[in-house]
Amino acid sequence: MTNWKRSKLRRAAASTMAAMLMLGSMPAMAQTAGASDSIPAPPSLDAGAQETPDTSQVTNGAYILTFKNGISKQQMKETIHTYNGTKIDGNYKSHIVSIKLANKQYDKIKQDPVVDTIEKNQSVKIQSQDSMTQYSHKKTKVPQAWQHDLTGENEKIAVLDTGISDEHRDLDVEKGTSTVNYTDSSADDNGHGTHVSGIIAANNNDMGVTGVASDADLYPVKVLNADGEGNLMDVIEGIDWAIKHQMDMINISSGTYTASHALKTKLDEVASKGILIVASAGNSGDSPIGYPAKYNHVIAVGATDKHNQLASFSSRGPNLDVVAPGKNIVSTYLDNDYAKGSGTSQAAPYITGMLALLQEQHPDMSAEDLTDTLYASSHDLGAKGQDTTYGRGLVQYPDFAEAGEGQAGNDEDDNADQQPNKEKSTQHDSTNQNGETAPKDNGENSTPSDGFPDVTEGETGGHYKAIMTMSKKDAIKGKPDGRFYPWEDVKRGQMTNIIQNLRHFPVPTLKQVLTAYDDINKHNDYAKSIATLTHANVLKGDNGHFGEYDNLTREQMATILNKAFSLNDINEKKNNDDADVYLNNVDPSHKESVQILANLGITTELDDFRPYENVTRAQVATFLDKVPGT
Repeated sequence: MTNWKRSKLRRAAASTMAAMLMLGSMPAMAQTAGASDSIPAPPSLDAGAQETPDTSQVTNGAYILTFKNGISKQQMKETIHTYNGTKIDGNYKSHIVSIKLANKQYDKIKQDPVVDTIEKNQSVKIQSQDSMTQYSHKKTKVPQAWQHDLTGENEKIAVLDTGISDEHRDLDVEKGTSTVNYTDSSADDNGHGTHVSGIIAANNNDMGVTGVASDADLYPVKVLNADGEGNLMDVIEGIDWAIKHQMDMINISSGTYTASHALKTKLDEVASKGILIVASAGNSGDSPIGYPAKYNHVIAVGATDKHNQLASFSSRGPNLDVVAPGKNIVSTYLDNDYAKGSGTSQAAPYITGMLALLQEQHPDMSAEDLTDTLYASSHDLGAKGQDTTYGRGLVQYPDFAEAGEGQAGNDEDDNADQQPNKEKSTQHDSTNQNGETAPKDNGENSTPSDGFPDVTEGETGGHYKAIMTMSKKDAIKGKPDGRFYPWEDVKRGQMTNIIQNLRHFPVPTLKQVLTAYDDINKHNDYAKSIATLTHANVLKGDNGHFGEYDNLTREQMATILNKAFSLNDINEKKNNDDADVYLNNVDPSHKESVQILANLGITTELDDFRPYENVTRAQVATFLDKVPGT
């Protein structure tokens, strides 16, 4: 935490807070500082409305025209000329341009065979929230990443906003661009973009604030003007610039309530390049999440307060991915100043900064795997699993499994329950017809005599001894490439093979047993071990379905261990009092097994077993090492 004594905190005016792209026909929903968190709901939106706009709502005859792939620049020009249109902005190379067109020509050009879609060029305005304290870093557990020298160094982040102040002493700003028509400068003349950028990457020095990824490279992409206004075409051009300049990630603290084919097309292109996209969910309370946050490939971020409660202004819905602190957030502002701000605009940059740290730690990890790692480490809030209020939960940096360091917030050292960052395997043996990783001889080789290159005491901490013990017992062996992949999630089918390697149950006739499952036959990768453990009454499917490649959860693992090693009998012989373990969030079918693991000291995670989290190879090794008799 940095020294605040030299920081002059100023309460920001209405336009310094969360930006939200709004339709020009919508009333402004601004609030001045000090107002209630509650904001007026936006006009009701027709969920079934077509993406093509009503021509009567088009401002000044300005449209965004998307041409079909394969159309030449000359064809595009001729098409626009044919309908007496005038190109206003955009790049023919991207096949998306904005044009001025008489309303009577709209239906005609829409039918032209070279045109993919035509839609209105929406106006853009900033919406404010109540005022902006750095309680947020502790909530998101980013200091533990800093302790491991992770600062987002060399990660390129495009901030699509009102620009970034290049004169602020707490910010290092790279050369960016402006897509607004009145200036070529990417400097911030509003304040919102500077505030968002400070949350991502304010310098870690002796003044002001510290960003989540203080050494990340900030690239200002000015798509909003001094009044916080712009248009959809400016945003699309900004995204195009980010692609061309090979950004690692894009932060968009803005949105609209109307779907745009052109915007979606551009974002799909971004995702295809492996660029991460983070967007604010919106500040409309109970109303739906806006675009682009609602689109696939975009991480939609809601806002919480210092008590981990959803902020009253934060939009919610089934498309919400995660939440992050977004109320009373201190960050950089214009004139070398600092300010507090609230909104999902302040929450989104936490995710962007977190991804920069993860990408620095795992430079070879794909965008999809980085996102999965982020989701897996989020702290579940509200209803179990992903919900419409908190998404997958409050984003937190994955724990590092180091010797003597347990799960954050616990008083006891529980190596089996440590949840480090998951370094997923990028090297597979083969792929089955469903695109899933299929094992070659169950994907396991013997333990190398000199150990695994990715298993060291420094990397795996408290799991090291258990991994080496279980691999030498041929329970969990290395992969064909000689690596162990300790943070790879264990699949249900893989777990059956691991258990059989230790228990050696009699193998039944496969055909007789496998009829119990509609998704398993003798040709499945783990058919033999699935049939064997089913015959031994260790496991069963869910309504006739097994889910061979579904991730194994911690509570499912508890039940498998209980049945495979008769832990209930061992527990009864010990006749100990039940350990005081929290079971309220455990599925009833698994409560007894989790209780038994606690009674026998196999887990010491008594306050929260985290039953719905996936279990990793390292964790399974540690749990098995603690099972009596293994």
